[in-house]
Amino acid sequence: MSLGNAKRNEDKARLESEDVAVETLGAAEFASEDYEHGSVSEEEIKHGMEQLGMGETQGQETVPDWEREIQQELQEYEVVGGGNADPHWEKQIEQMLEEEVTEVTDGSK
Repeated sequence: MSLGNAKRNEDKARLESEDVAVETLGAAEFASEDYEHGSVSEEEIKHGMEQLGMGETQGQETVPDWEREIQQELQEYEVVGGGNADPHWEKQIEQMLEEEVTEVTDGSK
């Protein structure tokens, strides 16, 4: 039985030490409030943002290379048939969409 009592005493001591550790954190509602504010300078933040591609360089937004390449490829393509769409096709598409909406609403009732 003394082994059981020793185990209980050890557990009790551990719980008490954890309670003390929690109390030493301070009265802050959130753990983040315990850390020092302003330990990172504004320059360091801007530098980090630029490295992540979030900052602006000399008044212009930085565009990643992969995005610039895609934009160049898209500009090479020609847009065909912009304003000469068949109005009959548009009516057919609208009718099909209306029928789908009707089927969905009738089926859900």
